[in-house]
Amino acid sequence: MRILSNPDQLLGRIYEIRNSLGENDLLWRGQSRAEWNLVPRIYDGRYSLESERNITIRFRLQARARYPHCPTTEVDWLFLMRHYGLPTRLLDWTLSPLIALFFALWDYNNDDHDGILWALNGSRLNRYQLCVPGILLPENQNVIDIAEKAFTETSNTDTAEILAVHPPHIDMRMVLQQAISTIHSSSLSLEELVERSGNPDNILASIIIPADAKPRIREMLDVLGISQSTLFPDLEHLAADVAEQQAP
Repeated sequence: MRILSNPDQLLGRIYEIRNSLGENDLLWRGQSRAEWNLVPRIYDGRYSLESERNITIRFRLQARARYPHCPTTEVDWLFLMRHYGLPTRLLDWTLSPLIALFFALWDYNNDDHDGILWALNGSRLNRYQLCVPGILLPENQNVIDIAEKAFTETSNTDTAEILAVHPPHIDMRMVLQQAISTIHSSSLSLEELVERSGNPDNILASIIIPADAKPRIREMLDVLGISQSTLFPDLEHLAADVAEQQAP
């Protein structure tokens, strides 16, 4: 774990992680509070398996009148649901450390808390569990099996897989956010799974973002063109950006 003592060190810290984990198949994730585990929202203790089934099925039934190009498979549905805010067994990542930083700083309500920037070598994660290197595709049977359980599972299983997978870019949000994901079969945190590998530094790394560094890093991201309106292509987020820029 690296601690960012000065915002000007940020790029150097990112390069350190690239050198440690490797340049290929790196996934990045930002969280506004460093103490939060790497666990999808559906496993945060508020939802049961029955709740998950109700959520996914209700969304799928009601989305068709609101979305012109609905998916045809459970895997694709799950990715679409997650990118519109539904609690799922997916965890959002991105190929861009700058975009991950944006999400680490986006919630002003947590400005009194340290944030964190996570980096994950998705290929090594998959190789550790499946002996298959590389980021998996949505049509991989292991991915399909985990995704289908979100719509059908009625009891807990003993499996605890976390797989790195390329989501289908079926929405412009996914394209702009350079979206990539991990899919989780249980509430086991990614940190705990990686610890079991016996070689955590080769798979997962992080940078702590002190609370007092958040305003300066926000300014840096704004200069670099990373904002709500560039990552969410809709009028609501455009309006929020414009209003924020004009605020005293």
